[in-house]
Amino acid sequence: MIKLEDWIDYMEGEADLKTMGRLGLLIEHSRADREVLSNLMRMRMLIEHADPAIALEPLTEKAGFLDRLHDRVMTFIEEGQRGRGRLSTSKSSASGSSRSEVRADDSKENSSALD
Repeated sequence: MIKLEDWIDYMEGEADLKTMGRLGLLIEHSRADREVLSNLMRMRMLIEHADPAIALEPLTEKAGFLDRLHDRVMTFIEEGQRGRGRLSTSKSSASGSSRSEVRADDSKENSSALD
């Protein structure tokens, strides 16, 4: 008996060659197996229409999308840190300040940057 995962991989073109060949033969010679595949394809269409998030998947799979998103997020983070100054561990250890004193100093820096 063929596992559901194999049918789904076949339908999406992600199955290994051995599985593709085996299921291809089944589909070619078995009406019941053709109906299984047909029903899975219909179910997939219904799910895609019912869940708008699935429509976004092709966007995230396009080449470079995730790299560009990563670059934008990292740029945003770096700009935010430049704007408020980075808190380094050497700041607290060099001055002997406690964490609360360092936080208070950072708050003062942030409020003066906003003025």
